[in-house]
Amino acid sequence: MQRYSAVLTPDPVSGFVVGFPDLPCGITQGETVEECLDRAADIVIGVAGELLKRREPLPRARRHRGPRVYAIALPALVEAKLALHETLRQSGLSKSALGKRLGAHPMQLDRLFDLRHASRMDQVEAALRALGKRLVVSVEDAA
Repeated sequence: MQRYSAVLTPDPVSGFVVGFPDLPCGITQGETVEECLDRAADIVIGVAGELLKRREPLPRARRHRGPRVYAIALPALVEAKLALHETLRQSGLSKSALGKRLGAHPMQLDRLFDLRHASRMDQVEAALRALGKRLVVSVEDAA
C-alpha cells in the first residue's frame, strides 16, 4: 500500500507542526517526533476515512525527501480496508452489489469500510475474494 508522507516543521511554541503534502487536508502538531508520528497516522486515517465516505479516490502518495519527512505506516487492518475500497471503486460495482455477493447487511458492509471499526481480517479477505482479488501480506524492517 502507499505510504503518505508527513513533513515536520519546527515550531518554537509547539515543537513541530505536521503537514501532509499529498492529502487534501490535515495538519497536526506535537512536542516530539514520536508524538508527531503517532498523531500523523491518526490524521491520515481520518482523512482517508472521509474520502471513503464520499466514495472519492485516495490521492496518490508521492515519495518526498528531506530531513524531516517521514513515511507514515498504518495498521494492517486499515491498509487492507483501504485496498478493499480502492478495489471496489475500480471494479465499478456498488457497495450494495458487493453486499449481495457477500450476503451481508448494509450495516455490516458499512463497518467493513469504516477505518476505525475493528473488523476481522477474514471479513476483508472475503470481500476482496468477492471482487476477484486476494490479500497479500508482507513483512518489512521497522524504520
